[in-house]
Amino acid sequence: MKRKLIDLTNQRTVQLEAAEAACEKNDTAAFDSAMEKVHNLNEEIARVQNLLNEQDRKIMTQQPTPAEARDVAEERAEALRNGREVKFSAAELLRGLRNADGDGTLVSGAIAQPSGAGSTVGDNLGQTSLLDLVRVQDMTGLGSWDEPYAVVDQSPAVGVPASVAGTSRTKSDPTFGIAQIKPYEVSVT
Repeated sequence: MKRKLIDLTNQRTVQLEAAEAACEKNDTAAFDSAMEKVHNLNEEIARVQNLLNEQDRKIMTQQPTPAEARDVAEERAEALRNGREVKFSAAELLRGLRNADGDGTLVSGAIAQPSGAGSTVGDNLGQTSLLDLVRVQDMTGLGSWDEPYAVVDQSPAVGVPASVAGTSRTKSDPTFGIAQIKPYEVSVT
């Protein structure tokens, strides 16, 4: 249904642009036709949005039984003890946030967005092919992804061994950076 909502919103944008173009050309018939389509799309968007809201409400009211909740918690605790990954569904997170204060916390995209992070530091991009850095990473449900990389590699101390023998040698430490990957919306026609 969310895809349908996005599709309807895109159709409405196209019709609004057509209405604007017709208005600039003083073509009232084309303008009225485009605005009628916009009005019809607005009604359909409202219906789809109401359905999505009801689906979300239904998900939020479906609570697991205490026995099921205890079993899931025990399984997750065992997974954590063994160093395995633990996953929470979006519905569980929302249910937990709303139940935290008892009176229905409002959640927006800016409040609760987990962030992922890479576990290995990438090489300096000047010395590595970009194709070597491409990999598949599941970012479902994340608000951002932080990927560490080396900006400047460590450089060794230089000198003729006979002349610098027995002296402390200075070297430059590596410099690291973080590339943050965040999703954003783009309107494409």
